[in-house]
Amino acid sequence: MIKYLTILVALLSVGANAQHSVPPADKIIKGVIIDSSSTSVLPYANITLHNNIDSAFITGASSGVNGEFVLNNISDGDYYLKISFVGYNTKFVPDIRLTKDKQQYNLGSISLSKTPYELSETQVVGEKVSEELHLDKKVINVAQNLNVQGGTALDVLQNQPSVRVDPDGTVYLRGSSNFNVLVNGKPYPLQGSDALKQISANSIENIELITNPSSRYDAEGSAGIININLKVQKEYSLSGILNLNSGTGDKYNADFSVNYNVNGLNLTSGFDYRDNIFMNEQNIRRTSIFDNQSIFNSTIVNIRNKRKQYSFRGGADYTIDTQNSLGLNFSIGAVDVYNSLYSKVSNLQLNNSNYSSIKNRMDVPVKFVNSSFTYQYKINPDVNDLNLELTHSYVDVPNEQLTFENRADENYNPMDELLNSVIFSNNSKRNEGRAKLNYKQKFSESTTFESGLQSNLNYRKFDLVNKIFDEDLQEYMLDSKLTNSFKLRNNVYSGFVSFNSEVAGFSYMLGLRGEYMDRFLDQQTLEESYKYQKMDYFPSVNISRKIDDHQIQLSYSRRINRPNENLLNPFPFYSDPNITIAGNPKLKPEYIDAFELNYQKMYGSIFVSAQTYYRKSKDSFTQTFSVDTIGRLNIIFNNYGNSDVYGAELSSSFSLFEIIKLDPSVNLFQTHLDGLVNGISIQKDFFNWSARLNTTVSFSADTRFQLSGNYMKFIDAQSESDPFMMISASIKQDFFEKTMSLTLQARNLFKASDMKINTNGSNFDASAMIRPESPVFSIMFSYNFNNFKRSSKQTDNIDVPTGL
Repeated sequence: MIKYLTILVALLSVGANAQHSVPPADKIIKGVIIDSSSTSVLPYANITLHNNIDSAFITGASSGVNGEFVLNNISDGDYYLKISFVGYNTKFVPDIRLTKDKQQYNLGSISLSKTPYELSETQVVGEKVSEELHLDKKVINVAQNLNVQGGTALDVLQNQPSVRVDPDGTVYLRGSSNFNVLVNGKPYPLQGSDALKQISANSIENIELITNPSSRYDAEGSAGIININLKVQKEYSLSGILNLNSGTGDKYNADFSVNYNVNGLNLTSGFDYRDNIFMNEQNIRRTSIFDNQSIFNSTIVNIRNKRKQYSFRGGADYTIDTQNSLGLNFSIGAVDVYNSLYSKVSNLQLNNSNYSSIKNRMDVPVKFVNSSFTYQYKINPDVNDLNLELTHSYVDVPNEQLTFENRADENYNPMDELLNSVIFSNNSKRNEGRAKLNYKQKFSESTTFESGLQSNLNYRKFDLVNKIFDEDLQEYMLDSKLTNSFKLRNNVYSGFVSFNSEVAGFSYMLGLRGEYMDRFLDQQTLEESYKYQKMDYFPSVNISRKIDDHQIQLSYSRRINRPNENLLNPFPFYSDPNITIAGNPKLKPEYIDAFELNYQKMYGSIFVSAQTYYRKSKDSFTQTFSVDTIGRLNIIFNNYGNSDVYGAELSSSFSLFEIIKLDPSVNLFQTHLDGLVNGISIQKDFFNWSARLNTTVSFSADTRFQLSGNYMKFIDAQSESDPFMMISASIKQDFFEKTMSLTLQARNLFKASDMKINTNGSNFDASAMIRPESPVFSIMFSYNFNNFKRSSKQTDNIDVPTGL
């Protein structure tokens, strides 16, 4: 491994000792922030300065009591200004150029309003309040989406046309369920839908969908990265926000955030509490054929999912001097998921009919602790710096599943005869750590070199016990077929180099990442071990160009999808009388080559964006379905071959009659599969699409109504859904100069979210009708004291230079 990373370390050393010549930082930008209608000054507005090349944060300040602001110690270069204030649309001031001949840039009075404002030669443009479509990522501004207030990050993403959520909670980003979840640019102890369900939407400032990350990011995640930026306050103040939410069907949520900033010390803390019950009904029908005889299975399932969780987070960031700053953050929480399933099952075949009633209860009490330490040393401020990051997560995931199956009559009334009873428990623990050291060298305003070294250490332990009730002995006896223990080590050692600059009007970033994977699965019950070690390289290229108001970007990156522990264990990790799900220890990683060509432009007041993509995958793996001789559905994971996905995500934003804003978007993609499923060769092409329309009506500055609709269907290797729709509506009323607000919400209106899925295999055909709880009504109260908001700061989420 050391040999493979030598070149990256050498490049790191070269960068650290490179010579540089950067103009002195002695320029000034100043101005006054006012209200457009009353012309009164706006104190405590948030002003941040960003580099035009890569949108990197340069410096920031808040306006004084008379609306004035001054940004000092700025180097020569091209910049843009971002101005935000609670209750007002964010404004951008582009084309700020500081040269040796222009020491001071006076912007005069800058008006915050809903309409463009002309300031001499500088045009100030209103921000797209719900989403910002950058060339390298999509930024979802959560605070502007009324329909997700009181919900979770998962509710936010369900409104995106590129995101699909299955009835079992699996999340797909552009057709792939493999993506990384980061919070403020750092790893989160939970992943996938578990992480998205844990994080309250009220605590989120925005979510970044980075679908083609550069070499600076981990290569893991075929679909890219979902980075969640939490709200944080940077101005000198004590501020906070309280949200209380209650919904029909026993849904109660509360969250509280508070920040304090003084003399370079920024303290943050927050608490989230959620206690929700979700109901779901499923009707599953399956016809299987064995020995020229057919078996018809019908299962009606009523699901009650109770999710009770809390989390507490805290942090401290301290700027010691102009060269040194450090931060310490932690979070602790618990999630108790209690699922109860009541199933009515019938198995019908020639001269033989069986009816049963199944009660299944599952309790998963998860506890987690996450901590991180960061240190930044600016060797020469605004020229070169070192960043150290240390993170650690511990997750305890015990769970117990209890199943009772009784014989029933034709009306599914349970009888006294017990057919089966099982206790299935799993005591799993996760220990994960990351050490990361990055170096950045700035040669000029447009040329930067970065490099870094990183170690990701993952250790997981599992003890699965399955017991079957013995009627003769009247006790539960150990079942050796499912009881097992295993340990998994999955470490990744990596390094990267990145160089970005400009040539002939084009901005570009070139990167290379090397990752050495060390995976070892110790299946202690079978006394077998499975080792996988491999060195891989992941190049990335980003090229962008701005021609007048046309913005174009082309990017490429190589990614990897490594199977997790459940997918690797040969023993089943879920089992009941009708379904068994098991892993495959011989699964190989999936490799992905991803290309994107993106374009965006303003046509007058109409914003248009086209994001086109192509993803070529090798050794793709997925779950495959088969039915055994007793009619049980067996699900296992296999590398089935190769896949090609190509598509386009089209978005727009425009206003009607000044008070109505429409945000339509559509995601279209074609998939080609070529491989083997259960020994049968498949070559399949299928087309998926989804469409979304978000309508916002601003009756006044304090009253807004929002209606959202998401229409979609999906197809994969063995399944296809009928089109279905999710409709939500909200109205929000602000009080007392926006310090308090009430929001009324309605989700899953008109039962349009009912979903029908058809699945087929070599010896079976099946259909499922899933009916989620609908409609769901809720009310939320918010109290905001001392103008709590998030101000921009430089984090790990600055990626590709866009040339803006």
